[in-house]
Amino acid sequence: MKVLRSLYAAASGIRLSLVPCLFAVLAAATGCVWRTDSRLVCSAPPQHYTLVPLPLLPSAINDHRQITGITERHRAAIWSEGSGLREIPIPSGFASSAGIGINNRGHVLLMAYDLTFSRHQAFTFSNGRLAQLPGMQTRGFQLNDRDEVVGEAAETVSGKTNPVYWSNGDLHRIDTCCGGSAKDIDRQGHVIGDMYDVDGHYFAFRWSVKDGMQRLGPADRFSSALAINAQGHALIEMAREVDFYDGAGLVKLSLAKKFPSHPRAINECDVFVGAYGPFADKYRAFIWDTSAGFGDLNDRLVSAAGWKLKSADGINARGEIVGKGTLASDEDRGYLLIPVSGK
Repeated sequence: MKVLRSLYAAASGIRLSLVPCLFAVLAAATGCVWRTDSRLVCSAPPQHYTLVPLPLLPSAINDHRQITGITERHRAAIWSEGSGLREIPIPSGFASSAGIGINNRGHVLLMAYDLTFSRHQAFTFSNGRLAQLPGMQTRGFQLNDRDEVVGEAAETVSGKTNPVYWSNGDLHRIDTCCGGSAKDIDRQGHVIGDMYDVDGHYFAFRWSVKDGMQRLGPADRFSSALAINAQGHALIEMAREVDFYDGAGLVKLSLAKKFPSHPRAINECDVFVGAYGPFADKYRAFIWDTSAGFGDLNDRLVSAAGWKLKSADGINARGEIVGKGTLASDEDRGYLLIPVSGK
């Protein structure tokens, strides 16, 4: 279990969902999104959820309720209600793997590791085939519905990591002076991430082929990008402060009053989830939305005796949430939360 926990930590990243819901009838129940005359329409998130135990530690969920993550056998996997659990073969030359992200085509971004976790490489899995993403010591953090992947890769000589993206299987470096990492990408190709300046200070950025580089964090503070959604809205962390980028500027958010909050995923309606607490062993899963603000997900369970939700790691456009928690004395259990209508 300790090895599995280390693998999950090595693979952890920020996830999000990108495609709006198709049926307006679901919106009233789940807070999901649909398009009317090219506009986004969102309802308030539900106040109650049913819990479904999962046979893996999840990292991401798409809008078709397909989930990727890590199994007890330390392998990347896909789970769905119809097909059950399907492990993805470990790439040759590696000892373990972890599912990182899954898009609405069911394509998976995964990381593979050697026995010591010192060597790692990013792969995609689609149509039953593994494909290694080019580059040295690559790390992937997210993929969108166009199969564009963002992450980092090391320079051959210096070993310095740089923010990169992969498109059509080709590696592209995002120019920075001093290294960094690309953390997330929306379906329009806007990338967010972190980069270093000449003095070694790191800050959040937003970048695209069309618009180039934009600094998101203030010049006088360290900042780190967390997640971006289909509207181009992003979450930025600065020490214990979390800010919301709405495309025009940063807005400070009010989250847990006593302890630090760590958002991990945001959906198209600007609903985001994560973990809060004084330190990792005391984390509790939370949800935030514009109407109700901050809420502990443990307080919204309809029937889940013995469960403690420690983190929420993914949320899709239907308002379904995946994460990990404990059941009685059994640590590191995966769960799926499904919104309850009318509660």
